[in-house]
Amino acid sequence: GVPVVVNNWCSMPELIRKEVTGEACDYITKQWSSMQSYTALPDPNSIYDEMMKIYRWDRGKTKDLCWKWIEDNFDQYKVFKNSWLVLFEKLEREIYGEVIDKSQQAVLQ
Repeated sequence: GVPVVVNNWCSMPELIRKEVTGEACDYITKQWSSMQSYTALPDPNSIYDEMMKIYRWDRGKTKDLCWKWIEDNFDQYKVFKNSWLVLFEKLEREIYGEVIDKSQQAVLQ
């Protein structure tokens, strides 16, 4: 559903536009997990506070803003063209000295 409350940890805050498509709650503590990484325990009071904020939002307007945010920032073709292709071309230049085959780039435009 939209809007969302994410934990203010790792990449989650990057997925929202604060006060537009969602809110980020604080965490109480971080802890080492059996998966050999840290996790963060969300603060229930912060979750409640953020939920109370978004409860008052216009859901129709928020839904449209969320959808636009997703389309503009997480469309698979845009992400590939603007992030992955740039990285691959950089690596290709480092390895071969130039980008070898530009014929496939037309597919992404």
